[in-house]
Amino acid sequence: MMRFWFFVIVSCLLCLSLFAEDTTVQADTAAVPSQDAAAADMTGASTEDAADSAGVTVLPHLYTYIDAPVAEQRIVYTHDDIEKLHVESVPKLLESAGIQTLSYGAYGNQSAPSIRGFTGSTVKVVIDGVCVNSAQNGTFDFTSLNPGNIEKIEIIRGGFTEDVSGEGAAGGVVYITTKKQTLGNNFSADFSAKTYFSPETPFDTASTAFGYSGQVGENTFFKTNLKGTFARNAFPFTAYDDTIKYRRNNQVIDGTTDSQITHFFGNGNSWYAGESTYDGYKHIPGTETSTTSGIQQDYNTRIAAGFSLPAVLDQFKIDGTAAWQSDNQLYDEASESSTHLLNSVSYTGTAKWYGSDKLSQSIGTYVNASFLNSTNDGRRSLVSGYVKETTKLYAGDIFSCSIPVSLSFSGESAAVVPKLGFRANLQRVSFVLDGYRLCLFPDMNQLYWKDSGYGEGNPDLKPEDGWGGEATCSVHDVFIPFSVCVFSNYYFNKIQWQTVGGKWKPVNVASAFYLGCDVNAAVTLFSCVTIKGSWEWLYNRLLAEGAAYGKRIMYTPDNVASFSVTYDKMPVMVAFEVNYIGLRYTDNTNLFYLDPYVLLNAVASVQAGKYISPYVRVDNILNTDYESEPGYPMPGISLECGVKAKW
Repeated sequence: MMRFWFFVIVSCLLCLSLFAEDTTVQADTAAVPSQDAAAADMTGASTEDAADSAGVTVLPHLYTYIDAPVAEQRIVYTHDDIEKLHVESVPKLLESAGIQTLSYGAYGNQSAPSIRGFTGSTVKVVIDGVCVNSAQNGTFDFTSLNPGNIEKIEIIRGGFTEDVSGEGAAGGVVYITTKKQTLGNNFSADFSAKTYFSPETPFDTASTAFGYSGQVGENTFFKTNLKGTFARNAFPFTAYDDTIKYRRNNQVIDGTTDSQITHFFGNGNSWYAGESTYDGYKHIPGTETSTTSGIQQDYNTRIAAGFSLPAVLDQFKIDGTAAWQSDNQLYDEASESSTHLLNSVSYTGTAKWYGSDKLSQSIGTYVNASFLNSTNDGRRSLVSGYVKETTKLYAGDIFSCSIPVSLSFSGESAAVVPKLGFRANLQRVSFVLDGYRLCLFPDMNQLYWKDSGYGEGNPDLKPEDGWGGEATCSVHDVFIPFSVCVFSNYYFNKIQWQTVGGKWKPVNVASAFYLGCDVNAAVTLFSCVTIKGSWEWLYNRLLAEGAAYGKRIMYTPDNVASFSVTYDKMPVMVAFEVNYIGLRYTDNTNLFYLDPYVLLNAVASVQAGKYISPYVRVDNILNTDYESEPGYPMPGISLECGVKAKW
């Protein structure tokens, strides 16, 4: 925790020094030159790079290329959307978007999204253009993200991706864009407290967050965000024997910091450098029947630097980012201790050409070198990455075709991954049809894991392989715009952990078949009431020999649905959301299962004056007893009260 408080003190001192500055910035209203709109749109976000006679600081042109519609279906949450939900963590936000999360408890415990029955490394997580999935286990610690530092989250379902950083996804991609520069000096603060209505701990969780963004020069911007949380995570639950017990030994103390400096130069060009750290000290209680608990310490650091040249010769956009990520986990239990130290160095680079109204092309590369020192995996290293080229063809404003092809590699394995997508934009209806190859290489845990109990990796694993496709119809300019997507995947050599010869180990099952349907709809009434709904039906079957043949794949619900109603008219915002997760089997023989559950949540806030906004959020209003993972009870009803301030 020393690193966290060091960053807190340094950032606060810098913010105080910046507050004394009184720099006025003015936006230029002059139009920004644009290219042919059929290829790409450009919008100007600021001004000429010179000062006027009044001494007003003027910023350079900021060019933003907006691609023509892609053959992807995206769920988008902006910073304003995230702020209105007042969620304590990103997993809560994903649940609001109708995404199932596999969670081992309340705040601070492991949680991962599951999209279309896929999870782990099959769901890619990309932060500011950099893929952050762990080479050790394929996951990402969402607790390490501060929701207040997120500008936008985009969720893509399925394995069709045009972007370089999202390559390798089978279930989908979660793109996260952190907050960028702002004009002038801006401060924010958020204080909140939560209760699970437990007589033993009436006030369970307290959280504090601070943020600053502003200018340190004419064309140079700085931002920093700090967040600290103390959570006991003590709540009543119904145990396996139908008695009421209290969750104990689940205390979490953690903190996040992130800072970034951005400088603009020339014709909208820019570079940035930034850091993000997360320190967490967690009591991990294990299953509800366990008699001992463990102490888990997480120390994560990500340092990145990149550049953007958005208008090279008025035809090219070139971006590059280099990053170092250190994910360190120390675990101590009565029976054993383990240490997992993972360091990764990566580079992501892309170049896009927009020189024609009939054709655009992009090429990019991602290279990652990971070095692991693990109690269970030993000392390992792995180099992976891909080179990807995407060609997009346009037939007027109606039809477009996207052809991404990547050459992927991991260690000594390599594969060519082709994709093909079509889109037609008609007056009220748009159609998307795409097909793609699926290829996913095993992670280090799957290959090398060994423990003192009954688990071990499998160095003979083959890469997962398969094909997928989907057809989407979106209807717009009607009273209730909606979309329907039918998708299917056929998977070979699917990697699944199961009991083999008395050992819990990963194996390549023969194949797996997925078929499903996504439905999404949203409408705004009276300019202040927004209604959203989504539903996903999923059918899948294992086609492996033995007792699991023809059975449903474990942990994949048959139905996932969400529904929300939001009233937003100054100064009041009120929202209700309902999330449903269907029946999930906990083994591939389909003998044991987790019951379906419904969560009802509500949030309300009031703009009290110019700077202050108090809010309340109630989760699990129905006080539902449910489990996301077998043996790990989730919290019942909770009430969070807080206040946000901006000035």
